[in-house]
This record gives sequence, C-alpha cells and structure tokens, in this order.
Amino acid sequence: MRLLRPKETAKMLGVTTATLRDMDSRGVLHPLRTTGNQRRFKEEEVKEL
Repeated sequence: MRLLRPKETAKMLGVTTATLRDMDSRGVLHPLRTTGNQRRFKEEEVKEL
C-alpha cells in the first residue's frame, strides 16, 4: 500500500489541496493521519475516483 502526500494526490486528481480537505470533511476520501496529524491518502483509493 503506497501512501500519497496531499500535493501528490491533488495533482493526480487535478484539484487543489483545499479541495482535498473538503473531500475529507465530506467523507469522499478517507486519509490516514501520521503521528504529526498530517494527511496521507491511499493510492488505491485515489485511483478509484
């Protein structure tokens, strides 16, 4: 399982990182959180969109 940073994820989806945060709050994406509380997105989940 490869985890993507928000910038990589946004580039793959053609959206901004702000849109990713919105997608997270709406439950469209389900990022994991690092110990520093940073978002990481599962590559498989991103490719499904």
